[in-house]
Amino acid sequence: MASIVSTGCAEQKKVDEQKPNIIYFLVDDMGMGDLSLTGQKKYETPNIDKLAADGMLFTNHYCGTTVSGPSRACLMTGKHTGHTSVRGNQPGPQLLGDNEATLASVLKGAGYKTAIIGKWGIGHPIPLDDPQRKGFDLSYGYLNMWHAHNCFPEFLYRNGVKEELTGNKLALAEDGTNPWADMPEGTGVARMDARKQYAPDLFEKEALKFISDNKKNPFFIYYALNLPHANNEAAPNGCEVPSHNADIAAKDYASSG
Repeated sequence: MASIVSTGCAEQKKVDEQKPNIIYFLVDDMGMGDLSLTGQKKYETPNIDKLAADGMLFTNHYCGTTVSGPSRACLMTGKHTGHTSVRGNQPGPQLLGDNEATLASVLKGAGYKTAIIGKWGIGHPIPLDDPQRKGFDLSYGYLNMWHAHNCFPEFLYRNGVKEELTGNKLALAEDGTNPWADMPEGTGVARMDARKQYAPDLFEKEALKFISDNKKNPFFIYYALNLPHANNEAAPNGCEVPSHNADIAAKDYASSG
């Protein structure tokens, strides 16, 4: 009996010491009614439906607020919107404090490798190394939320360093000027003939690489897609999702940040 108890305790301790890997998908501006599992009939979302069927479906996991910056601040800090330092997309300056506990900093302190892949967009104006200040070992993607409207950007940021995407070019005005020059960095619409590098595809590759590189360590990926949010600068037909369903691809999903 003593041997059985001892073995059981050892096995339980081993299980307790195992840290689960965590991948948190954030889908930008997708409503609950956009999923086929909740009754939407215009198109299908089989992979998301399968996640719900094979796991647990939570129906009361609400956003912290209605727009990007403060909602993401709530997610990262666990605070109510009224308690966060980011209360809206504008005006600046609005940022999380560097000493403020975040989901990433807590997990990093527990031995996790941490990554934000996709859209950061918490506050304005955002320092280039803001995700690193908030606990992420790797950040890859968009920093400001307006840049993230464009699925074919001219550049993305990796740990605060700009990486050019030479296959993408902004559509300029007839006089050769940038129509969005007075907007935050990267805002704009890509030319139809210069849309070679689709940011969500790059995010997928980066996430798979991070998983492979850290398969022997516990890891946390905050996979913050900018889909299906529309490119507001291209309204009224701003949804830049290559799709077999032209009716859906042409819709401007949102007018909020």
